[in-house]
Amino acid sequence: MAIKPFLQGETFDPDLVATMSHALVDACKMLGILARLDDPTVEVLAMRIIRQARAGVRDRKLLTAVAVDGLAR
Repeated sequence: MAIKPFLQGETFDPDLVATMSHALVDACKMLGILARLDDPTVEVLAMRIIRQARAGVRDRKLLTAVAVDGLAR
């Protein structure tokens, strides 16, 4: 799943967008949920990833970990 629908017009380096997208998929897999645009949990994960990317985080595993922190079921 691409993170682009959640970017709301923000622009990032294409490589970072790819990393963010992979982190979103990884986070969904960790939580055992489908990566669907209409799922509020997926939106929360995406927003967490985007916030961390804005702060300078570029590591896929770290983006994934921050996204799922506190959401594990």
